[in-house]
Amino acid sequence: MATSELPRPTVVAERGRPVRVLMLCYEYPPLGGGTAAACSSLLAELARTDKVEVDLVTSGTRPQVERAELAPHVRIHRLPIAKTDARFWRAREIAEWLWRALPYARALACRQRFDIGHCWAGWPSGVIGWRLRARMPYVVSLRGSDVPGYNERLRLLDPAFRPLVRRIWRDAAHISAVSADLRALAWQTEPGLAIDVIANGVDTRRFMPAGRAARHDIMFAGRLIRRKGVTHLLEAYAALGDLAGRPRLLIAGDGPERGALEALSRRLSIADSVTFLGHLERDRLARVYGEAGIFVLPSLADALPNVVPEAMASGQAIVTTATGARELLQGNGLVVPPGDSVALRDALRRYLPDPPLLLRHQHRSRQAALEMSWPGVAEWTLGVYRRVLAAASRSIGVAGLMVGCI
Repeated sequence: MATSELPRPTVVAERGRPVRVLMLCYEYPPLGGGTAAACSSLLAELARTDKVEVDLVTSGTRPQVERAELAPHVRIHRLPIAKTDARFWRAREIAEWLWRALPYARALACRQRFDIGHCWAGWPSGVIGWRLRARMPYVVSLRGSDVPGYNERLRLLDPAFRPLVRRIWRDAAHISAVSADLRALAWQTEPGLAIDVIANGVDTRRFMPAGRAARHDIMFAGRLIRRKGVTHLLEAYAALGDLAGRPRLLIAGDGPERGALEALSRRLSIADSVTFLGHLERDRLARVYGEAGIFVLPSLADALPNVVPEAMASGQAIVTTATGARELLQGNGLVVPPGDSVALRDALRRYLPDPPLLLRHQHRSRQAALEMSWPGVAEWTLGVYRRVLAAASRSIGVAGLMVGCI
C-alpha cells in the first residue's frame, strides 16, 4: 500500500487525559551506552509528570518478556535479546531486537491506543515507528550510528540503508539530533530536512566536583572502541614525558579494544601511570569524575556523548576533538583535530603548568552544566509532542482536540 493510501493516524482525543506515548529504544540500562543513559534519564523525568503515559519497548536479558513500572503511568517492556556484551551492539543483536520489537509494539498498539510514537534512533527504532504510522504520528531522535556515514563499522551498509533512512525521516512528524554536527551529517543523506538540535541533559546532583580544590588527574570515559580515539590519548600522554607533576591517566570503560590499549600503554612505558578502571556503575563513575581534573574526549567521530556533560557537571576542564562535544564549550575547554596526538599533548601541556587557567575552566564547566538539565529536555520533549499532535489535529480536522493537556 502506498503512503498516500494509508489511513490517517488517530491522535489524542479525550479532554483532560494524558498523552499516550509508545516509546521505542533498543537499549536501556543496564544494556547499552549513551542512548540507554539518555533514554532512562528522560523517562525518569517523564515519570514525575502526569502529562504523559508511556510504554517503553526495549531490550532485556532474561529468556522471557519482563514488564516493570517506573511509575504507575510509565511502563517498561524488556524483550529477550541474546546479548554477547552488555554495552556493545552487534548487527545480529540489533536485527533480533527489531524482529521481536516490531510485532510486540504492533500488538501493544492494537490493545490500546497511542497518540504518538517516540523512536530513539532512526534505525532500528524508526523502522517500527514508520511501520505503525497508520496508527500514530511518530518522532525520531537521531543519536549517532543511526545516521549514515557516522559509524565506520556500518559504512559498507550505508548505500543499502540510505533509501530506508530517507523514507523513515521524511514520514516522521518531527526529527531531532543530539548535536549540530550530527544534523549536518544527516543533511548529507537528506539535504534541507527540518531537524531540531537538542543536547543531552545532565544530572548535576549526581555529578559534582570533589571538595578539594586542586584536581589534575586526566580522565577518559566511554566505550573502548577504535572510534573513541583512546590510542591517540595514550600517545599524547606518553609524549608529556617527565613533565613535572605529570598526573595520572584514568580510563573508565570497557570494550573490544581494551587489551590492545593496555598493551600499547606497556609499549609506551606509561603503564605505571595509566589505570584502566573497566566498566563502572553510575555512582562509582560519578566519584571518579568528581576527583579528576581534565576530561579528554579524543574521538575520531562523535555526536554528543553523555560523558562530556557529566564531566562538566563534575567540574572538569574539557579537551575534545572537533566533534559534536565542542558545541558545549563556553570558555571551559580546548578543541583539537581528531586523530592528532601532538595537538592533544599540547592541549594538556597548556593546562598542567597553569593551575589558574585549569581552575577557571573547571569552574566554568560546572556553571555551564548547571544550565543543562533533564527537566529542561523533558519540557522540550513535551513541547514537541504538543506541536506534533496540534499539527495532526489540523490535518485531520478533529473538532475540539485538547492539545493543551500537555
